[in-house]
Amino acid sequence: MSDEFEGGWILLTNDDGIEAPGFRLLVQALNTAGHQIVAFAPHANNSAAGMRINLGTPMELRERKDLVESWGLDEKT
Repeated sequence: MSDEFEGGWILLTNDDGIEAPGFRLLVQALNTAGHQIVAFAPHANNSAAGMRINLGTPMELRERKDLVESWGLDEKT
């Protein structure tokens, strides 16, 4: 990711899962408008889990580069 982008970055989060249709549409619209985006969401729907605590269990993070192509995003790195 380039630090030279003058408009800053937008961090998008979602509890409905990374592949939720509304989340995909928002990512695509912001990308089409030229915004730099970081999308962070669980692999599956976690709605209404805001009070859940995760103590002592590491979170597994993985980059989903496959979505850049399948969602037709312009990767500005």
